[in-house]
Amino acid sequence: MVYGTAMVSQTPQMIAASRVVYAASVLAGTADLRGYPHRHLAVLSQFAVGSAFTLTEVLTAVEIMQHWGWELVNVASLPNGEVTSQLCAIVRRRG
Repeated sequence: MVYGTAMVSQTPQMIAASRVVYAASVLAGTADLRGYPHRHLAVLSQFAVGSAFTLTEVLTAVEIMQHWGWELVNVASLPNGEVTSQLCAIVRRRG
């Protein structure tokens, strides 16, 4: 199954600077969080409004990240225009 919009390549430096990782990157196995210097991180997904894939994508990414030592703190919907919406999960590193 393919999740997300067009894949955006995120370097570890980009993730650290923005404190955002795209759910699609996590699901594709291209997100490298081993050197992430902060405790909290946003996991972002963008889809057409009303799409069930947004929630599925974000929560699946969070479940993968749980194996890497991250836990879910909160999920919020962020309006991004009339046609699209962003779903943002906030996670924190355990320990």
